[in-house]
Amino acid sequence: MIAPKHSAISRAAPLRCPSVVFALLASACSMSPGPDAGTSAANADATAAASAGSEGGAATGNTTEDAKVNATQSDDQDATGQDAPNVLGRDASSPSDGAAALSADSAAGANDAMRDSSDEPSGDAGSPPFRCDPTPDADADVSLPGPYTAAPETVRGAGVPAGTILPSPTQIASYKSAIYGYSFQYQIYVPAEYDGKTPAALMVFHDGLSLYRGILPTMYNVGGQAKFFADVVLDNLIHAGDVPVAIGLFIEPTAARSVEYDTPDDKFPRFLVEEIIPDEILSKYAIVRDPQAWASIGWSSGGTVSFKTIWYENSFFQKMIGANASFANAIELGTNYIDVVTSSPAEPVRMALLSGPNDAANGGGNWRMLNMQMTAAERAKGNAVRYVDGTGQHYPPLEAAADFPNALRWLWQGCH
Repeated sequence: MIAPKHSAISRAAPLRCPSVVFALLASACSMSPGPDAGTSAANADATAAASAGSEGGAATGNTTEDAKVNATQSDDQDATGQDAPNVLGRDASSPSDGAAALSADSAAGANDAMRDSSDEPSGDAGSPPFRCDPTPDADADVSLPGPYTAAPETVRGAGVPAGTILPSPTQIASYKSAIYGYSFQYQIYVPAEYDGKTPAALMVFHDGLSLYRGILPTMYNVGGQAKFFADVVLDNLIHAGDVPVAIGLFIEPTAARSVEYDTPDDKFPRFLVEEIIPDEILSKYAIVRDPQAWASIGWSSGGTVSFKTIWYENSFFQKMIGANASFANAIELGTNYIDVVTSSPAEPVRMALLSGPNDAANGGGNWRMLNMQMTAAERAKGNAVRYVDGTGQHYPPLEAAADFPNALRWLWQGCH
């Protein structure tokens, strides 16, 4: 079980269900989000959940998806086991088969560069502090029925400068993790507007190379229908002033994706804040040291690890996007994150979630119900949550890709 965290922040607000589906599913949002809530919701919406299996087997959930992947992937292979293009980096052993459960307090006393404020880049001493002033009552319930087409922001606009992808658009770097004992592939996005002096925001993209940049093949996006083209979207939105200047870390899981993303522990968040971010981001770029300026972004199990990141490392990350977040997988592993949020003091977060009646279901529950319940739980803690309810299947994530630019706009509303 995940250990509840403790925080000096304590806020309360009435429990609110996403209004776009309130009339249909009010009972799901008002029920106690305990360990059986997801299962009960799944039974109540079994017909809709079953329809998710008609395309790509979505109704099986991510646990089944990951079971199909060869767990003996080498460092020179992507998550499908295929050779990755021009991988740069250090040698590493094969991924281990599991991850030990770690308490929420285990990272508190870590002595590393990330947690030592003396090691942070100073940036421009004369630059103004980072501020976020979203509009009051910033919750946003959105109905987004299909069919879905590529967002116009996936094509670079006229006169929009292209950011830089490092090591290069076709080369992938490799980082050897001491926490995991093996390597992760990644790329870094640097927007054209970054001047090297003014501290930038930070976004971490999970499944970053396969889904969000679309440069690696993946079983979750067969045929490449749902590439997010996140670097081009960032070029457009940063140029327009819709999101702040931000460095992007696009990181790919290994073949042990579900272990890394779904296991209810702080291991992957620690890997981010203790290893790869200090070594590959903070040592090279001026980054705002304000948790409102750090976002964790992902789809499916990538949405789950995004939640883990803002939960365990809330002093660093307070923004997340979780498209079709796989909270049900954690329930199958013994932890209901809605229960955790409900029973713990509030953590300050800004969260964008997305699901719908054709999303997945497994033994842990129904994705749509659980994402709605998380929306209600976080709003009850006083946090702003954007919930999108659409008609897309779990994968390929066409709905999530279509909504991605607007999710970013909402996430960074009023930030400068």
